[in-house]
Amino acid sequence: MIHNVLVATTHHLTRTLWFTCFALFTLIDGYSQTPSFRNYNVDDGLPSSEIYNVIQDSKGFIWVATDRGVSRFDGYSFTNYSSYHGLCDNTIFEIKEDNLGRIWFSSFSGCISYFYEDSIYSLNAVNDSLIQVFEKYYTPKFKIDSNNI
Repeated sequence: MIHNVLVATTHHLTRTLWFTCFALFTLIDGYSQTPSFRNYNVDDGLPSSEIYNVIQDSKGFIWVATDRGVSRFDGYSFTNYSSYHGLCDNTIFEIKEDNLGRIWFSSFSGCISYFYEDSIYSLNAVNDSLIQVFEKYYTPKFKIDSNNI
């Protein structure tokens, strides 16, 4: 009889201990994993509210493609780049990073630029060559003549 009481008491204590540990770890874990979000806008330094692409590079910078250039965010402030800084077009649709750490920009006009060692370089000669090849080998599905027909 004493053996049965000890087994029942031990079983009850074990269940209570497991439930207490589970409840305690659930509460602690639930509060420690709360994500933090911040919404940035033009007032914070972005050149435009029209965003086309966002990436994080290998150095931790956040790059934002907009219709008014590119922004680099260092976690505290934005640095904005435009055609004044070397982009061949201000409307940037795509941003990619290559294995050399260069940040590449694809623009509305089809021009390609890249950022490397704090400078922006445009590949205008390459872009012109690509356009010539494209025009030579691409046959449009329709043409408009001088009469707009």
